Amino acid sequence: MPNNPWGVSVIRVGRPTDKLAENKRFYSEGVGFPVIQSFEEHQGFSGVILGAGETLGLHPEALNIEFTTETKGSPGEVKNDDTNLVFYSPDWSKIVQIADRLIALGYKPVKAHNPWWDSYCSISFKDPDGFRFIMIPKWGDLEPAEYNNYLKGDNCAATPYARYYK
Repeated sequence: MPNNPWGVSVIRVGRPTDKLAENKRFYSEGVGFPVIQSFEEHQGFSGVILGAGETLGLHPEALNIEFTTETKGSPGEVKNDDTNLVFYSPDWSKIVQIADRLIALGYKPVKAHNPWWDSYCSISFKDPDGFRFIMIPKWGDLEPAEYNNYLKGDNCAATPYARYYK
């Protein structure tokens, strides 16, 4: 059993937004996070809670991403281009599936603000608020030599992501 000195069973990351419906669509239909709960006008807030736990092999509710909007207005616009939500995956095919779903919903891959991410063959999208959602391959199903090439970042066009670098 992993060391868990706090006894934490759920981690939730909350974020205000003025684009609640658009973020729900981006992260549920595009990224594939299940909607765990949504609420309307609860003490001046409406929101949606999405489960991201399955991305870590956990129960979907173990890691939550929550978007809320206040009745009086929520400042959801990003003021910094290096505000990221990053997911590492050893499964290249899953990253490609998510990228293709986001593209089908009308989102386009974008360059990361910090060039480090692009040098490691990541795929980035801006969510409706302008936050970058970054998916980056992590060693798993790659052969060691292929992984070393990817780590150097000098051959992203030779990866399964080549079509996203045009």
